[in-house]
Amino acid sequence: MTTYLDIAAVRIQAYLGRVPSLAGRRGASALLAAATSQATIEGILAQASFAGTVTWNSAAGDVDGVVSLCLTDPNDVSVVVGLVASHLRSALPALDLEWSSGTGASYAEAYAQGMGPGHDTGTKALAPPQAALAPVTEWPLAALCEVTGTDSAQEKRWTGPDQVSRRVGRDALTRLQFGGDARSAARSIEDALHERVDSQLDRADDLGTLAEFGPEDRRPANHLATIAIDGNAMGDLFARLVASGSTSKDWLSLSIKAATIAALDEATRACIRGGARGFPVVPHVLGGDDVLVSVPALLGVTFARSFLERFAKAVFDEISANDSSLLGALSPSPSPSASAGIVFAHAGTPFDQVTELAEGRLRSAKRAVEGREAALSWLDVTRDGMAVPGFHRPLTLPELSHAAPILTEIGAMPRHRIGELDRALAHDDPDTGRALALRLLRRHGYLAGSTQGSGATLVALIATGDIDSARDLIGLARWWR
Repeated sequence: MTTYLDIAAVRIQAYLGRVPSLAGRRGASALLAAATSQATIEGILAQASFAGTVTWNSAAGDVDGVVSLCLTDPNDVSVVVGLVASHLRSALPALDLEWSSGTGASYAEAYAQGMGPGHDTGTKALAPPQAALAPVTEWPLAALCEVTGTDSAQEKRWTGPDQVSRRVGRDALTRLQFGGDARSAARSIEDALHERVDSQLDRADDLGTLAEFGPEDRRPANHLATIAIDGNAMGDLFARLVASGSTSKDWLSLSIKAATIAALDEATRACIRGGARGFPVVPHVLGGDDVLVSVPALLGVTFARSFLERFAKAVFDEISANDSSLLGALSPSPSPSASAGIVFAHAGTPFDQVTELAEGRLRSAKRAVEGREAALSWLDVTRDGMAVPGFHRPLTLPELSHAAPILTEIGAMPRHRIGELDRALAHDDPDTGRALALRLLRRHGYLAGSTQGSGATLVALIATGDIDSARDLIGLARWWR
């Protein structure tokens, strides 16, 4: 029997969002990948004389932020946890960690007996080792880090695009030392994506520049789409596989990781084909089926739609090639899928706020389909503020495809006209709002000629009193391409 140990970074989005600059987030993302890489961890284990008795768990796949190990002696768990946690806490002082362990004939069996979601056995929050704590953090007179605004400052560094001398704490220091300027010194997930897709395109130095990488023929060029993506009901899927005695979990985990990378690449290419003027995607998190990216706002739906379609197809192809009989165990869904949450906001909106909102939209999309199929949900902060409007509902991919003609029609309108139509439908009296909206459409010729088909669809929604659906589509059309 083998003992399996997982030590994982948690709340990664919040950790990345502790600093406002893209350079700081790039440095943290690359540092997380490097600190939890197989080569780094194996080197640490060898120095501690654990080589041979503690090995890398290849069955868990290659997931940034997760250290998965196999131990021959279960009594070594606490020592290894302390060793790896000390390393991670030194490299990533502000990152939260969790660990879980289990014993079984395979990783899948150990996972089922206590390592999986919903189990308490062997799982606890890992407090940072005392040696890794920032000194006198609780001292009220200590100067705060001017980058994170929370840690105690330790020294002054020239930081930021304005290169101003600022007091910085330990977390900011590690990011600056590892990431340098806007380019990380290590090969990050963004570096790898850039090399795989199109290394000739310029990369953004900051989020403002990334917003300008959208299609040249469309404005505004100062908004971003922050997109959170996660697989649907993956935990339930793996639990069912283990309960049925299937040995497919290990290779399926690797297949899902490969499908995620394939979907990320294809979605990036779709954005480039959509008219991007530079490299249009900055990935912040890539772990298993968990993805967080920033793209120019006008390419947000393009990215999410392409990713969800490619992910489902890639996983289906992997299952068909490896074990087609597994498809029957995936009911009610014919194949694993993913959902997405999108937040459209000005490039200057605090990153921690937009990531939290994107995670909320992702949860909404997943709830709407109950894990059965791909769906996406969104929020336009510029239009709606931080609160999700009551008329909004997530869309499945078939529903989005069905709405594509009307979205294209509305999206082709001048932006001020879309605003007029939206304001008319927001009238306190629904009947008055409906009449005003129909009058606007008629006045500007959207009920005749070449626009008859799509215009009639919008008119049908408005005329039948489905104001909520009409407003929802009008909101999404602002960012449709």
